[in-house]
Amino acid sequence: MCLNAADDMNGTVRHDTSWRIGGLAKGSRISDRHRITDHGSRLLPDWLTPMTCDLCDNDGGVVLWRDERCRVVRVDEPGYPGYCRVIWNAHVKEMSDLPARERAHCLEVVFAVEATLRQLLSPDKINLASLGNMTPHLHWHVIPRLREDPHFPNAIWSRPLREPCSADAHPALATFGAALAAQLENTGQPPTS
Repeated sequence: MCLNAADDMNGTVRHDTSWRIGGLAKGSRISDRHRITDHGSRLLPDWLTPMTCDLCDNDGGVVLWRDERCRVVRVDEPGYPGYCRVIWNAHVKEMSDLPARERAHCLEVVFAVEATLRQLLSPDKINLASLGNMTPHLHWHVIPRLREDPHFPNAIWSRPLREPCSADAHPALATFGAALAAQLENTGQPPTS
């Protein structure tokens, strides 16, 4: 479980799940908009209710590369060999929630994933997307697009135009982790995996 991260005075993103509301009973109201709910040993207003986050609780795919700030995972999506996500490790919702230096690091990793996929797969196009509507945890989709993929030229979240190709595995993807680490090393972002 996690609460939204907040910036402290130094600009460091932190998790804080230690909020306690003393002297209020379960079901009490602070106002018409806030109700106190029992969460185990803590009573919290609904707006402070701890939430579960799939990207906080799980890796979000097969980890290909990781450092102390983010990770790159392979997404198992039929018809999309090389589909990756760059996931920020701390729970933040938006890029603008990060200090400038952290935003730059995240984008360096996104661009390194894109460059590595272009080098290994020679796709027709790369799609980059940071949506987070279903999972409000900062992550970027890096999707190599091929003319024969199920949705091309439309977005992969649209209605498919064709069935996925049966041969999803691309031989070049076997070296993706090492190639990505080399790409990040060349940009001054060495992995700590």
